[in-house]
Amino acid sequence: MSSGFFSDKELEKEFMTDLERIKFREAETNITQGEEYQLNKLAERYLRLRAEKFKREGELKYIEEQLAETNDILVERLKVLERTRFDFRGKDMYQHVDNFPKIIAGQDFALFDWLDARGEGGIAKRSIHNKTLPSWYRRNVSGDKKAPPLHPEWEEELTQYLETFQKVTINVRGDDRDAQKTRAYEDFKESWK
Repeated sequence: MSSGFFSDKELEKEFMTDLERIKFREAETNITQGEEYQLNKLAERYLRLRAEKFKREGELKYIEEQLAETNDILVERLKVLERTRFDFRGKDMYQHVDNFPKIIAGQDFALFDWLDARGEGGIAKRSIHNKTLPSWYRRNVSGDKKAPPLHPEWEEELTQYLETFQKVTINVRGDDRDAQKTRAYEDFKESWK
């Protein structure tokens, strides 16, 4: 029977002698040596994988920093050479430009009115998610390699509401990234067996 606050088992524990309490704890925590061994092996594996994950995250962070730095140097070098692409070992390496618009401080409502006047008010509920605006801008104003912009004439009008920042990256055509990732995953998985 329960008092509402404690179960019967909890009430019994409350009135046990010290000796009974010790025996009760031993019975609760008594596991076989085989179970203990399995538990220890799992804990060892978990800690090893966790340490490896932290190590790889640190390595990946360093690689991403080096990749970004090399990208910026390549972009600058291409600019000096007045080129946007080049061939390297059968791979077409080219510049890709992304525009990232940001609403100018204090221009939020003016932009929303401008969007409403052009039938584009549906993208904003008097606030715009940080991924919605760049995707809308790409589709309507700047375009991308998949499709030309729907309204390139809006670019100049939008300068009173938006600041745009460009990010130039080097892309590689003729590079099978998915196959490389799959191969790397399988190789790594094999090394952990």
